[in-house]
Amino acid sequence: MERDTATSGGESGADYQVFLSFRGPDTRRGFTDCLYHFLTSAGIRVFRDDTDQPLGAKIEKILDAIDCSVIGMPIFSKEYASSKWCLRELRRMVELKKTIIPIFYDVTPNDVKLKTSLYADALEAHASTAYQKIMQRQTEDLSSENKETKGAETESEEVEHWKKALLEVGTRSGRELRQNGFGEFCIAITSEVLTRLKAKEKIITGQLVSMTDQVEAVMKLLNVDSPDVRFVGIHGMGGIGKTTLAKLVFNELSCRFEYCSFINDIRELSKGEPTKLQTKLLVDLLCKFPSVSDNEDGVKKIREMLRTKKVLLVLDDVDHTEQIDRLADNSSWFGSGSRIIITTRDKSTIERDPSRKIMQFEMMEMNYYQALQLFSKQAFKEDFPPTDYLDLSKEVISVVGKLPLALEIIGSHLHGKQKDEWKENIRTLARIPHKNVQKKLRLSYDSLEYRAQQVFLDIACFFNNKDKTNAMYMWEACKFHPESAIDDLVSMSLIKIIDHETFWMHDQLRDLGREIVCLENFIDFGKRSRLWEHKEAIAMLKRREQGTRKVQALCLSEDSSFFGYEELQCLRNLRFLEWHGIKFQGDLKHVFSKLIWFSWYVCPSDYAATSLNLESLVILELSRSNISENWEGWSKIKVGDELKVLDLTGCKELTRIPDISKYRTLERLILEDCEKLIEIDGSIGSLKCLKFLNMKGCHALGSFPEELCSLDALEVIIMKGKGGNFSIPELIGDLISLTILEIVGVQIHELPRSIGRLGKLKRLALSKCTGINELPGSVGSLDSLVELDLSETDIERLPNSIEGLAMLQFLHLNRCKELIELPESIGDLKSLTELDLSWTKITDLPESIGQLRELKVLGVTHSKIKKLPKTIGRMVKLEELHASECHSMEKVPRNIKKLPRLRILDFSGCDAISKVPSLSKVSSLQTLRLEGCHKLSKLPKLPQSLTTLNVASLSLRKLPDFSKLERLNSLRLSDRSDIHTRSNLENSNLEGIEKLTKLLTLHLNLSNLTSIPTNFSSFTHLKVLVIACWGVDYQVPQLPPTLSHLRLEYVDVETKLPCLVHLKNLVWLEFVNWSVQDGLQSLGIQELHSLAFFSIASCGNFRTLEDIKLPKSLEKLWIENCNSLETMPKLSELQNLKGLIMSDCEKLTEICGLGELLSLEELRIYNCGSLGTISDWSGLRNLKHLNISSYPQLTEIPGLGELKSLETLCVTGCFSLKKLSNFSMLIKLEELEIYDCDNLSLIEGLNNLSLRVREIHCSRNPKIT
Repeated sequence: MERDTATSGGESGADYQVFLSFRGPDTRRGFTDCLYHFLTSAGIRVFRDDTDQPLGAKIEKILDAIDCSVIGMPIFSKEYASSKWCLRELRRMVELKKTIIPIFYDVTPNDVKLKTSLYADALEAHASTAYQKIMQRQTEDLSSENKETKGAETESEEVEHWKKALLEVGTRSGRELRQNGFGEFCIAITSEVLTRLKAKEKIITGQLVSMTDQVEAVMKLLNVDSPDVRFVGIHGMGGIGKTTLAKLVFNELSCRFEYCSFINDIRELSKGEPTKLQTKLLVDLLCKFPSVSDNEDGVKKIREMLRTKKVLLVLDDVDHTEQIDRLADNSSWFGSGSRIIITTRDKSTIERDPSRKIMQFEMMEMNYYQALQLFSKQAFKEDFPPTDYLDLSKEVISVVGKLPLALEIIGSHLHGKQKDEWKENIRTLARIPHKNVQKKLRLSYDSLEYRAQQVFLDIACFFNNKDKTNAMYMWEACKFHPESAIDDLVSMSLIKIIDHETFWMHDQLRDLGREIVCLENFIDFGKRSRLWEHKEAIAMLKRREQGTRKVQALCLSEDSSFFGYEELQCLRNLRFLEWHGIKFQGDLKHVFSKLIWFSWYVCPSDYAATSLNLESLVILELSRSNISENWEGWSKIKVGDELKVLDLTGCKELTRIPDISKYRTLERLILEDCEKLIEIDGSIGSLKCLKFLNMKGCHALGSFPEELCSLDALEVIIMKGKGGNFSIPELIGDLISLTILEIVGVQIHELPRSIGRLGKLKRLALSKCTGINELPGSVGSLDSLVELDLSETDIERLPNSIEGLAMLQFLHLNRCKELIELPESIGDLKSLTELDLSWTKITDLPESIGQLRELKVLGVTHSKIKKLPKTIGRMVKLEELHASECHSMEKVPRNIKKLPRLRILDFSGCDAISKVPSLSKVSSLQTLRLEGCHKLSKLPKLPQSLTTLNVASLSLRKLPDFSKLERLNSLRLSDRSDIHTRSNLENSNLEGIEKLTKLLTLHLNLSNLTSIPTNFSSFTHLKVLVIACWGVDYQVPQLPPTLSHLRLEYVDVETKLPCLVHLKNLVWLEFVNWSVQDGLQSLGIQELHSLAFFSIASCGNFRTLEDIKLPKSLEKLWIENCNSLETMPKLSELQNLKGLIMSDCEKLTEICGLGELLSLEELRIYNCGSLGTISDWSGLRNLKHLNISSYPQLTEIPGLGELKSLETLCVTGCFSLKKLSNFSMLIKLEELEIYDCDNLSLIEGLNNLSLRVREIHCSRNPKIT
């Protein structure tokens, strides 16, 4: 039988968007061929059968193509209805309810609707053929009558289905070819298909875990209700999920835009013809085929054709700003309301042209539980690993990190493999990164210029999570242009700078850098540029290989080895050397001539080398060494004129700094934690280049040397003590370059008046300095001062001259407990943005505070303030007002509603406030905290902008209608403090709460509710749920699967509990104050494979938990105040359990399986008076904290000496305890507390330990050996 319809190639049906159904002899070589090429040229995937395979081999393929295609396109020709296959295809399209675009080639719709004889006769012929088959089969074999008749009747019925399909499709809107030319007709059809595909198709994201938070954050930036044109750039390292996020946002928004385009992988597409991207953009958006001759022509056409169109455009994986220039240069190219989303690894591509005003979203790494879920999806096709693979899965994540790219590739690689293969792969991954992950990540590295590559490799091998300052000095000396290189690495998302000073690099990128170095020479370590593994470095040195001249950087950890000329002579090109405790010996005069950075941690007090010339040295670190001012190394280590950093951090035996006048180029001197340092040598006055002096932790130091005040280049002084006396020289005002003066935690009796001459000072911090009652008036002359920190000092008042601090932005006076008032001149601080008066005795704020027009943050928490001034309404830029625990505050001024930028308003704990004025016009307010305002009977009118609302009041009578607060993501409501507190709340049903679809956190601690929501289906983002509605007979609703934390209180026999098995993301589960006796078995707790914390508290009627199975993922179990509890579930299978707390379970007789918890780190047993003797605990090898209290039957702790990880031990009220043995084995023990163990007579081995805390108070005074 001839096959007459439609396809091309060998792709699966899932790859097609359009299925062409046609009668081959009628149209194959003419119209169908023309249409096929027009559709495919527009990028549409089309199924057209041009193969000559036997029919049977093609049936499954054809039917699969129909099933998976989006649009069916029957081409009705004169002989179409005569083909059974054509009719079968048509029937399939109709039954699957596909979008169908009929084309009437040389027939009319009436023909298809069977109103003429053309198709009607064809169907009659098919029916006649079916009838003839029936008669023929009956004549040939009567014995098979029933069987064959049934088959024939099915064939006859099939004709009826064909008829229905023709009649239905004939009524649909289609296109008639008539006499039009093929070309014009095909263009129109292609445009229609493109339009329909956009309306139908969602972009496949491959999303395996929720990205709700990220989607919402990007949607907030896009704000599609705004009429302006907006650009949003999503940036982050390769493989972190930027494209997936962009696709999710695109899918969410595409229905709101008529013109949409998602252009994938621009990095790759840009390698071809430059105009190809411009053409694709116009085809995608307009369904037209413009001719683009060159880049300028493309720019012109995009600008002219789209400037009135509201478009949604995603440019994915942009790596050069020129790509944006060609496709979406600025907002004037697009119509009002357009949104352009750009994803990139290189942040600089979206920052280079400020005129675009591209808002940025940084893609962050997923959390641990998302990572475990994503990995499990790939490795097991499930949401959570099987219990016997859980530990292995966690080990994979600890090795490869939480990068989606790595988790997907490695999860897929491990799918279906046995445990021994997993273990081998994990061992390999710990040493060698997966090649497919590295291949994709290396794209970013390869795009760097040489100097930036060297900086990247240095960070990967040595400086990840390290301070950047010294590294910048080294790279500057290497002429690597570090500022530019670091900017490039940050822009490319290859590193981050944490807290402005610390390098951070993702583990996968760190492994990439290290692998690049390993590949320099896979066998010979000495021929690599960098060595960071101790064993490899030691082996290379001991072999004394000549090839080690290639080594530029070397790190050795703790070692007591001696190295001399023979081992070190080949390290002539070394620029970085870090080693710990290693000793030099012999003459090393010319060995390290190129060394720039030398970190010699824990260097020996006996210096053995005869000479060591470090003529190129820039950084010298001698941290954590037992050296003194008489150490021989001071004279024998020769440095040149390049030394800029001397770091003596943690040199605890250093009492005086030796003569350092020879270090004339020194810029940074670090003396941090030199606890015994009492004097800095006056030779410091010779360091005319010194910029930075750190004396943090120099507790014995009593003053700066006078010579310090002659250093015109000095910019930063940091001193932090422990309350000792400290004097500041009068000449400190001579430090003309000083920008930061930070003196913390010492006793200063007076500040020199000369401090007012520090014209460049930007930060003055005197926090925790006692003895200072007032500031000198000269402080008002600090014209450049930006921050003044006087927190936790004895300041009683501020001088009026403070009005002169025109640049002051931050004033910290928190915990100045003697401060009772502010001067009126405070209002003259025109630049002040943050004022903290928390924990002061101030009762009233001056009216002049209203003049602080730049103030953004005002803190009066825990102060004595009685009221806020009426002028507060003038602080039009105020964003945060923190007034919690102000117990004297009774009123809130009405003018607070005039603060248009107020985002956070906190009156929590203000128990004298009875009324808050309307806040409905505070249109920027996001967080309102009113918990503990127990005189508050009703809430004020609330603005729709709120995202967080916390209310707790014993006087609360009425709840608001929540339906208008649709932006809330956190809601906490309480009308009482405990079940004994009478509620004043009127009957309520939480009106409108179902509208709060963005809720992440919901706490309901209410009584007198008529009901709680019985359906939480609208809370599709809810993560934290607490229901503590005492006195309400309620049914706990079907809970949303997004929950990670769940706490249920006051459950009684009338409460209907749902099964919890679908809560795959649940991490934290608490049951409190339940009055039922059982019912836990039906909850499915054992299926909660993400559960890490489980607590049962004050459930007085529970008698047994023996039948409950707990999930193996559990890490902490807490059972408290269950007075009737007699038996526990067996714990031996909980091999991930790290914490177990059993408290006030008076009838509990046994904790079965406790001694088998190999991962247990914390064990606390309190007031469990019926517990019998305990089993052997010697298996608890990881136990760190053990606390046993009121355990009357405890006579000994079996296996105590085997608890070699134990750090703290507390035993109280164990009256039967007679001896404690084998303390000498507890080498990590730091704290021991024993109280009221009155029969304890012997503690063995304790004298062998050095403890930080040792408290033993027993009436019998036990013998200690």
